[in-house]
Amino acid sequence: MEKISFSDVIGLGGIAFATVLLVLDKAGKLKGGLLFGLLCLAGAMTLFIAVGNSWVMDAPPKWKLWRGAIAVCFVAFTYSGLAIVISGGSEKSGPTSSTEARPEDKQPRTDASKPPDAPIKTKPENHAPPKEHETKGSDVTLDIGKSLNPKYAFETRLILTNHNSLPITRVTYTCELYDGKTGPCPVFAAVEAPVVDLPSGQSASIYCDMVMAEAYGERMGTPVVQIWVSYEYKRQEKKGFRFFIKRDENGAYVWFPLGSAEELKPPKL
Repeated sequence: MEKISFSDVIGLGGIAFATVLLVLDKAGKLKGGLLFGLLCLAGAMTLFIAVGNSWVMDAPPKWKLWRGAIAVCFVAFTYSGLAIVISGGSEKSGPTSSTEARPEDKQPRTDASKPPDAPIKTKPENHAPPKEHETKGSDVTLDIGKSLNPKYAFETRLILTNHNSLPITRVTYTCELYDGKTGPCPVFAAVEAPVVDLPSGQSASIYCDMVMAEAYGERMGTPVVQIWVSYEYKRQEKKGFRFFIKRDENGAYVWFPLGSAEELKPPKL
């Protein structure tokens, strides 16, 4: 009966250790960098039995190196596969809901010169019919969301929702700003911005990147913002939404729906 060598004990211990790590990963008891570090340790322990077995050690001198290399590669590929399985499981077990607030959405942005965050794709909480206070289009709605910093007029996020039975694609939007007291004459128009394609029943958070127009808004009697949303749904379509902005008693900017947008007329010279 062959005796079990010290290298065999270490190698078998590495295999057993790797099995325990997999069990702990599936149970959610061990995650992150510590898990991968311990998995590397288990792989290093397994090398003792991989290169210390008789198939490698008793081989002819000219084959010993090659057999050892094959054994090392086999261990490396095996533990790499285990690491991929573990990393995939960690991603699936993490938060996948697109409605979870991002850190930058939770903390107000105080630096007006810093560009706002990009549009984010969100999942609506339910598919209930639009409420009366929503500004409606025929197939999409644009609702007033939260402001990241109420001290600035254009930090308010707007929620674009697709109520069609099919996705809408190639979604873009344009913001227009004018003084409601002087009539629909554009003072500032934001650059057209893209939005992710929206499946049926899903939403996207958008904003009017008009930081440079803050001074215009402060001088206006009644700032009015028009947002034109263009998208493809069987054919190219365009919907317009209009909002007005005012300050409350605390000096914070508040948005209110004002119905459908209208084509702006050129200024009179």
